[in-house]
Amino acid sequence: MTKKESYGLGNLHNELLDLMCFIHSFCETNGIKYSLTGGSLLGAIRHNGFIPWDDDFDIMFDRCNYEKFIIAMSNATDLEYILEQDQWVYRVRKCHKINGYVPSIDLFVMDRVPNSKIVNKIQIIRLMVLQGMLRENSMYREYSWFYSFCIKVTAFLGHFFNKKNLFSRYDKVSQIGNKKGSKHLSIFNDKFKLISYQYKDNIMDGYELHKFENKEFFIITRYEDYLKKQFGDYMQLPPEKERAPQHIY
Repeated sequence: MTKKESYGLGNLHNELLDLMCFIHSFCETNGIKYSLTGGSLLGAIRHNGFIPWDDDFDIMFDRCNYEKFIIAMSNATDLEYILEQDQWVYRVRKCHKINGYVPSIDLFVMDRVPNSKIVNKIQIIRLMVLQGMLRENSMYREYSWFYSFCIKVTAFLGHFFNKKNLFSRYDKVSQIGNKKGSKHLSIFNDKFKLISYQYKDNIMDGYELHKFENKEFFIITRYEDYLKKQFGDYMQLPPEKERAPQHIY
């Protein structure tokens, strides 16, 4: 039994790889630039493929290419894949389940941070509230009692609003720094723990193909700046107890 097989994710990884091959081809055909991000980017650099216990796939765009992808995917016909809104994130997914889990790829977008620190703080608070209102389920053990309470309250309030309208509002708040923003970018549609992370505005300037399993996908050339911010010493494996799927079990 291989290390990857020991986590029982072989079939899921194959499905995700097929889905990512479709997205790569779709982006190439439509002149759209993308990069692997999150655990998928970390997996590419540290493992030349999937992190053995990872059970999802993430990619990111700058705002221009993100909009191009959403429009092109929305207008495409006769595809075996679906573009859908899931809480505050767009995702592309297959139509069938693997072990009760629908293989999907989350789409993240880099937006410019407002010049004013006060405006940025207010923006973060608004996004956190909207995340709470858009939540469908939560793993409350991940948070302190205070954040758990806030999430429960905002999730309750979310039942009184149209989810599509909330999603649209979330996207607009994410973009308030794009007209006259600073020289930093953030992924405002990430988890609330990460939306305050800032990156230099040149982080998305270059792309390169990188080995991923038996394929090649695009990554940002300045991946080291991103991975250090997200994971610290990113080449160091986490403790054994943390090496487990996060979504399907």
